Amino acid sequence: MEYIITIIFMIFVIVILKFGLDIKIKDIRKIKELRADEEKNKILKNFPNNYEVCQGILNILDNKNVKIEEEKDEKSTTSLYMVMQNKILIGNVKDSFTRIQTIAHECIHSIQSKKLLKFNFIISNINALYFVIVCILALFNVTNREINNILLIVLTLIQFIFFVVRNFLEVDAMTRAEFLAKEYIDKTKLLNERDANKIDSKYKEINKMGIKLYTFTLACQSMIKPIIYCILLIF
Repeated sequence: MEYIITIIFMIFVIVILKFGLDIKIKDIRKIKELRADEEKNKILKNFPNNYEVCQGILNILDNKNVKIEEEKDEKSTTSLYMVMQNKILIGNVKDSFTRIQTIAHECIHSIQSKKLLKFNFIISNINALYFVIVCILALFNVTNREINNILLIVLTLIQFIFFVVRNFLEVDAMTRAEFLAKEYIDKTKLLNERDANKIDSKYKEINKMGIKLYTFTLACQSMIKPIIYCILLIF
């Protein structure tokens, strides 16, 4: 019975967050539409390639020790900063005007607290591994109710720690990327004031929807694991 109550509580929290953060399905579609804005893409067509943009932004941050690598798989659009290698991997984002903001985002990760970034890396892996282990134990009914309850508490605690750390790092990077991208664009002097303001306004619009959407999505992901574990324990 306690597992059913836990599931209901988690779902209730997700619903409350949806209304509290004013999350709408149309926001997801809107962000996709903004990223595919042909007019804005043309405005930035004369900007340097992604590698040079990344170098330029890192110079603004006075961070010249980071390795830069472009994703070889053209289908991959994911960009990320790998703290253990101190490397920025740039996905295939060359055709989107949001690439400046995306690259700025990863450059900001490279100057965040290395201790916190490494902790995020460790807790992310512990989170994934622990979840797999407890699910296997639940599937094969290896442990008793008392141990299951302890494992559920630990799983929930790991999710909370993971959420707090990851959300802090990402929201910090998303917030600062908007201003860093603007600083880089202004520094290049490749755009007139009108076009620069157009790009900046779109970055602000994306952030306004994107930050709360990311926080909600991450919160849901963090609560889904305990829900799945409870379902396995019930059946």
